[in-house]
Amino acid sequence: MLTPVLLLTFGRCGSTYLMHILASADTIHFGRAYPYEVRELTYLYRLAKYTIGGLARPSDWSAEKLILPNPGVIGPYPYAATEGSVFSASDCAWFKLFKGMWQAYSEHARECSSGVRYYAEKSPHDVVRDISPQMYTKNIFLVRDPRDELVSIREFNKKRGYNGFGWQPQEQEIAYAKRLCDMRRGFFQTCADFVPSDRRLLLTYEKIIENEESQVTRLEEFLDTELDRTKIHQAMPGSVRHATAKSPERSVRRWKNELNADVCDLIWNELGDSMEKLGYRKT
Repeated sequence: MLTPVLLLTFGRCGSTYLMHILASADTIHFGRAYPYEVRELTYLYRLAKYTIGGLARPSDWSAEKLILPNPGVIGPYPYAATEGSVFSASDCAWFKLFKGMWQAYSEHARECSSGVRYYAEKSPHDVVRDISPQMYTKNIFLVRDPRDELVSIREFNKKRGYNGFGWQPQEQEIAYAKRLCDMRRGFFQTCADFVPSDRRLLLTYEKIIENEESQVTRLEEFLDTELDRTKIHQAMPGSVRHATAKSPERSVRRWKNELNADVCDLIWNELGDSMEKLGYRKT
């Protein structure tokens, strides 16, 4: 089977550029359409969980729908559990189903490109938590200074004309900053206490931007595969509409000029211990 390379991070933290770097390798399979957010592994995971009843049942789904050639909707296993039933909501049933689908997916991917060894994806954190203990994955943790993340979210919301990333209409910046800290706290604690291994790699946005070659080399060593510098340095199609700084270099530590002091202080008070362990500074 293809080894999943699962990227754990958040929006506006450099995940698209990191996927662009991974896209330079012929050994890594995933959809190359910018911004690299076709989540095929996640689809199969949700499908497996759904089938055994791990998610909500549609109101118009029932066993009677199965006899229709085009039922219009499909849902989880529609029968009551009986002795000998293959489908059940046991802890391992969903993974057995997922593993079978992943085996078939991997075989098809290799038929399309015989040299592939990996599949890469920007993965939801719950997917990684469920799958990684059950099968061999390579997980890449990507961190960005949350002060710069906040600036990037704010400016991107302005650029496209509507709010995203959980920023509510009419919500003040400092209120959103507090909620952002609450949402990031666990992840930052995990990264601050990070223990690298053959399955886990920690990267920071700032080092990718300011010392790209060393970080690309780390990725090559982690994956034991070659990344094509020529492809990496090609412009990402569509990236202009997503950028909020005049250059990648100017996206680093922009908070010093673009974020109010009270917001900076709040973020440091909330996350400073973990941030300091990761190499960030208060001023």
